[in-house]
Amino acid sequence: METEHPRDDQERACLRCLWWRPINSVSGHCKRMPPARPDGEAEGYWPMTGRADWCGEYRDDAALRQEQPAGEGEK
Repeated sequence: METEHPRDDQERACLRCLWWRPINSVSGHCKRMPPARPDGEAEGYWPMTGRADWCGEYRDDAALRQEQPAGEGEK
C-alpha cells in the first residue's frame, strides 16, 4: 500500500479518484465495485488502498463532468 502523498506529476492516484473514499489521512476504500469476498461467504468488503496507489479503473472528476449531459449532476 502506497501511503506517501502522490507526486504532483502523478496523474493517477487513489486520492484523486472518483471511486475512492478516505478512512484516514493515508488510506481509504475503493468503492468502484460492490463489496465482495474472494470465498463468497458472509459479508464482503471494499479493498483498502493507500492514497498514492492507482489502478486501471481510475476516474477523475473532470472525466465524469465531460460524460454528463448539460444540467445533469448540478444541484
